[in-house]
Amino acid sequence: MFRENIVLLLLIVLTSSESCFPELGSIELTKDALLMLKLSGKGYNELGKYNECLRQNRKYFIMKGLDATTSVLMLGICFPINCSVESVNLSLTGTGFFVYEPESESFTIGGVLFLAILILIVLTFIVSTFLHSKSEEYTKNTIIKAFSGIIAYKNLTSSRENNKFGCFNMIKFLSFLWVIYGHCFIMKQSSSIINLERLGPMFQNWWAIISYGGFFAVDIFFSITGFFTSYFLIVQMEKTKGKIPWKLMYLNRYIRIVPTYAFVIGLNYFILPLLNSGPIWSNTRQRTVGDCDTYWWTNFLFINNFIPNGIGNGCFDIGWYLANDMQFFLIGPFLIYIYFKTQKKYRVWVFFFLIWLLEGILTFVYTFHYNLKVNSIDSTNWKDGVYIWFQMYYIKPYFRFPVYLQGITAGLIFYYNEKLKDNMHREIDDTLLEFVTKSLNFKKWISEGCFFVGVFLMMFFILIQKQVYDKLDDPEVWSRGTNAFVLTIYRVGFILGLFMFILPILIGKMPFLDKVMSHNAFEPLAKISYCGFLIHFSILVAYNSSQNNTLIDGIYFMKDFFTIATIACVFGTFIYLIIEIPTQNLQNAVIRSKKNS
Repeated sequence: MFRENIVLLLLIVLTSSESCFPELGSIELTKDALLMLKLSGKGYNELGKYNECLRQNRKYFIMKGLDATTSVLMLGICFPINCSVESVNLSLTGTGFFVYEPESESFTIGGVLFLAILILIVLTFIVSTFLHSKSEEYTKNTIIKAFSGIIAYKNLTSSRENNKFGCFNMIKFLSFLWVIYGHCFIMKQSSSIINLERLGPMFQNWWAIISYGGFFAVDIFFSITGFFTSYFLIVQMEKTKGKIPWKLMYLNRYIRIVPTYAFVIGLNYFILPLLNSGPIWSNTRQRTVGDCDTYWWTNFLFINNFIPNGIGNGCFDIGWYLANDMQFFLIGPFLIYIYFKTQKKYRVWVFFFLIWLLEGILTFVYTFHYNLKVNSIDSTNWKDGVYIWFQMYYIKPYFRFPVYLQGITAGLIFYYNEKLKDNMHREIDDTLLEFVTKSLNFKKWISEGCFFVGVFLMMFFILIQKQVYDKLDDPEVWSRGTNAFVLTIYRVGFILGLFMFILPILIGKMPFLDKVMSHNAFEPLAKISYCGFLIHFSILVAYNSSQNNTLIDGIYFMKDFFTIATIACVFGTFIYLIIEIPTQNLQNAVIRSKKNS
């Protein structure tokens, strides 16, 4: 019935605009209308034959509106060449629908400059690699050494001997895939799905469970960053008697992140929109770099999750992660410094506990006040046109910081365990860390029990969400308080499980699993995860935007995931070799020259 109503609406639109069809009732009009009806979509989200419509010297419009269930309806319609958007919208007055014409992109001066820079970088990479292959003497030149593909390849494929943190390589790569998996699920919903009736049942499949568990993937990255920041900084302070080169530390962090970040944003802004055309492709720029004209500077100051109006902006959607990461890095070293300098360590743990407690209270009060739901697509998560769940809860650092602090804590536990192995633990008067590390090392069954409890916690906080996603039509499946409570504890609970799982591996109590997770194959994959993360969203948008009249179901979703993951790894490797490694090489060369001088 719905399809017949759409066809009827199409016929009304095609024949009601006098500027489009001035000779109503003529045979030519009937033939023209039937031809354009053939080239137009006939049902929910059907976009018709875009290219054929343009080849027939017609105009292609997209009609949007709401159906009886308040779902957004999208329909591609082929019109006579003399039709205008204004005249068709006039004939649609009172129907609740409107049309717009997909825009096409063209090269700008900025695009030409960016393309020229890209070509220059690639040529420098090729020439440097060629010269290096001829003779090692050429690598005395800083630029050639920085851009040599031979050096970059060795950096990518080299493995650290006896790497005590090797198990993190597997975790980082799988978390990167988990991010792609979750985004495949979310982004598919913004494409032209013609079997939208499958969306609800799709959430009940096993592969959907993995998807909405993917919300924890970025928390894994935050906590791992906290772990390494904590461990390596306290080891450095031990050598320097508590001295930290604060300015150099923050400058190195900024330079390490920004060049690759800026390159990918530029690629999205200047090049990506030009690579294709089509009814959905016209939204590519908006989906990837929507607000960059106005707010590009916020990304490089890492405040894009707050500007403007405390909400954040749409300049490179996934940039909120880097903003949070940098904001955590501004705070984390100070907490580690406080721990190192404080003689009575229990005071620091009381301080850390108060941070967790206050963060938990803030999260509960906020999510309860706004009645936010664990089900991320629930309509109550929107308030006055703002997606509160994402813009005011999901991307804000004060709701994410507890997992970073958990990473800092795990790093301190591992540091104390290293001291325990060397029988130097008495240098640090920390009763809590002594109890935790000695317990893990006391009996094998304790460390194994810790491992299995960690696995249980991770699975529990993933599977607990199934109930709300199984009943999408029942927003009250959980009470307001239950939703707020779960939103408060489920990230902290999952990351607690992660470190209970990983600490027994790190301290050598599960050697077989450590050997598997530390396999050399995971090291290069972990190295490209940052570049792969930055580029995967653009690939995903391009992939979905280039497909018209798509289907959603298990087999189609899996095809999308494996396709996107493969392409993201390939392009991530390319960016790693020509941008990230050369930038690091140049940075190291500058630091060495300053030390020498």
